[in-house]
Amino acid sequence: HSTIFGPYFVMGAIYSGIAALIIAMAILRRVYRLEAYFKRVHFENMGKLLLLMSCLWFYFTFAEYLTAWYGGEEAEMATFWSKVSGAYAFPFWLMVVSCTIIPFGLMCFRRTRGVRGTVVASVFVVLGMWLERYNIV
Repeated sequence: HSTIFGPYFVMGAIYSGIAALIIAMAILRRVYRLEAYFKRVHFENMGKLLLLMSCLWFYFTFAEYLTAWYGGEEAEMATFWSKVSGAYAFPFWLMVVSCTIIPFGLMCFRRTRGVRGTVVASVFVVLGMWLERYNIV
């Protein structure tokens, strides 16, 4: 019961959309030999967007769970602990790692912000965003 859900969902859609676009760019680049059009600089810039979105996603996720924890309602706390350390802990923490730690770790460094690094980070983001929807339901 948080007012952050609206912006959280919009931001999540933009985040997964950027990741899907990076994957599509890489596939089109390879299949149709479009290296002259989809250059490394494009992937570096998309990687910067991915880095920004991973920070925003972490902020919104942290704010969502902080308000649930701070409110202390019994039903909210049962759901919170079930995700953090209960039956849904594995998909929850895999979601956090896939949406925050891996993309942030890869996109922080220019060396790994090329085609391969951004595609790897994007695949993890798509996986993580799918896990987020799984955790919500």
